[in-house]
Amino acid sequence: MEQGVANHILTGRKKRWGGSVHIPEEEIGDSASNGEQAKIYANRLTDKHVYLRCPIEGGNMLTGSDFVIVGKDSLYATMGLYKVDEAKAKAMIGDDFGIAADKVYPVEQPGVYHLDLAMALVTGRNVLIKTPPNENHISNTTINDLEKQGFTVTFDEGKAAGTDFNFINGEFVKAGDKTYFLTNEPTTISEESNEKKEAFTKFIKDKFPAISDVVFIKEAYSPSAKAGLGCRVKGMPNNVTLKK
Repeated sequence: MEQGVANHILTGRKKRWGGSVHIPEEEIGDSASNGEQAKIYANRLTDKHVYLRCPIEGGNMLTGSDFVIVGKDSLYATMGLYKVDEAKAKAMIGDDFGIAADKVYPVEQPGVYHLDLAMALVTGRNVLIKTPPNENHISNTTINDLEKQGFTVTFDEGKAAGTDFNFINGEFVKAGDKTYFLTNEPTTISEESNEKKEAFTKFIKDKFPAISDVVFIKEAYSPSAKAGLGCRVKGMPNNVTLKK
């Protein structure tokens, strides 16, 4: 393989975006290097673990009950690494995760490398989106990709992100018979940040009545202060419903 993951991601972005959008080369380089670290670690694991062929680094995938939403950076990196077309790349991703190729749903990156920095999969085919995920036309492409593939988009009404927090980078989890949205604390605790937390909690509980509460993880308990819960593949419970 004469090109690394980062180069294939850049090549894919240039093909999809043209010259109309800034391509953050340094951000991709940092993200792709994590994939190499993961490969080294994977080689130390027992035979109960496998190393994925496809570069689904960090939170660039959201998992449903029998499907996955994957960022196009990862799709195009797979195409470039293995010299295959989009259909074959989807089949490879599906094979890595034990699902059919038609259950792999590629969507444009919402201005950032990881999908989980801008969206959360709620239940079924409902996706919660940070607004705006990015100030250019790419964000509209992301939304169009979701809707064309049968997903319902719910916007956060400006409640999820600010200068020192990103509540969207969380996950719906179950504990006993209750469901919670787990996310990260703002980096600075103040009266203003507490008001933001209250507003976001009210928004989530109003939109998704099956949610018992929003739990904010303090930095000391977070795998990464910058990444909140950590940029990783995130899933969802099965009983979170939209308010009718």
